[in-house]
Amino acid sequence: METLRDYLDFMKGRGLMLEIGDKVSREDIPELIEVLADRGKVIHFSNIDGYACGMAANLAPSIDALSAAVGKIDRFVEAGNNAEEKVAVDAAGLTVVEMAGRDILSVLPILKHCEKDSAPFITTAIVSSRDPDSGVVGRGVHRLEYRGGNRLGVTLINPPLSDILEKYKARGERMRLLVTLGVDPVLFLSMAMKAVPGRDKLEVAG
Repeated sequence: METLRDYLDFMKGRGLMLEIGDKVSREDIPELIEVLADRGKVIHFSNIDGYACGMAANLAPSIDALSAAVGKIDRFVEAGNNAEEKVAVDAAGLTVVEMAGRDILSVLPILKHCEKDSAPFITTAIVSSRDPDSGVVGRGVHRLEYRGGNRLGVTLINPPLSDILEKYKARGERMRLLVTLGVDPVLFLSMAMKAVPGRDKLEVAG
C-alpha cells in the first residue's frame, strides 16, 4: 500500500467506504462528516460543487479498520528507533497546477470545521523543512490556516520544525516549507511520531 488511493481501494473492497456521489457544497461537508462519522466507515465525497478533486474523511473510522490496512498500531512505536533508506521517485507524469495569482480555495475545498474557527483550515498537512545546520529534513503534522489568495498560515511550536525555525531566525534567513497533502495513513502516522534526533521521518515510515 503506497498511496492514499491504495488505502481507499482497500477500504472500499472490505465494505468500509461510504461513497457520497451526490453533489455537495464545500460549506456543507463539515456537518455531513459529523453526521456520517458514526457509521464506522471512511467517507468519500466524489462530487464537490466547483471542484475537480474529491475529498476523503474519517480515514481511521476504528482501530480495527485501520489495523486491517496497516497492521498492528504498536509497530509505529517500535519503528521510531528503526530506519529504512529513502528511495527517490520519478516526478514525471505528475500534474502541476500553477498557483501564481490564484486563490487556493479555487483549487482545494478547504473546510471551516467549526462555526467560530477564524478561517478554513487544512487539518492534516505534513509540513517539511531542511535543517540549515545538519541538512536533515524535519517533518511534522500541522494545521494550516487559509489567509486569502494563495497564502496559508502555520504555527510551528513543536520540534523538529520549531527548532529549525529558530535556526533560520538566528541566521536572518527565510525558512522554506514544503506542504504535503493526501498521503497514505502509514506515512501520515509516521509524520506524527517522535523520531530519533537527526533522522528524517520518511526513513521511519520505511
